[in-house]
Amino acid sequence: MSYKVESMNISKKKGKRYLMLSLLLIISSSVAFTQNQLSIEIGDPIYSLLDICSIRGALPQISQVKPYNRGTVREYMKSILKDDVKLADYEISLLKAMSEYYPDEGGHSLFMEEGSDFRVMLSKNNALHSVNFLRGGIKGSLGPLLAYNMNLGVFLDKVDPEAFPPYEFTKKWDGFHIWAIDGKLLGSDGINDHLNFSFNILPELSLDILDS
Repeated sequence: MSYKVESMNISKKKGKRYLMLSLLLIISSSVAFTQNQLSIEIGDPIYSLLDICSIRGALPQISQVKPYNRGTVREYMKSILKDDVKLADYEISLLKAMSEYYPDEGGHSLFMEEGSDFRVMLSKNNALHSVNFLRGGIKGSLGPLLAYNMNLGVFLDKVDPEAFPPYEFTKKWDGFHIWAIDGKLLGSDGINDHLNFSFNILPELSLDILDS
């Protein structure tokens, strides 16, 4: 009698273990698709490449609403690579190379990126525009429906709209720069005539409630 009770306890433990393993497999597989909802920044070169593919007719139905999320970009690239006869050889090679930057991701991952933008307009009193940044953070998923991207960037910049051709000046961030002169705190929206040191935070939370 005691043997039967013991065997029942063992089978219950195995059943719970199998149930937990099944749940973990379901959650881990869905996590990989959750990060598809995270957006790709407007300045990413993939947008220019997709526009070229659309003009060539290799991608006729492209959305005009940007930014795209990672899942949308991957679907576009898969569609182009299925029928790439309308693209030049160098464009096909570039597209295949860029597809390596957008693999399916699951769980949590750390990232670090850097960039710079330098412009000078000699005809306008040597107007100088320079933006340099270093940004890092963590992105991942919390369950099968919620994805996140938490980041912090450090900027060293001198912003000058006069260094741009007419109507082409853009600023990728919103916020204020704060500094001190003679014990007095000063601030601006990032447009002044000296170097600035600033922080940049662009968090993102994506909740998939329609499985789209």
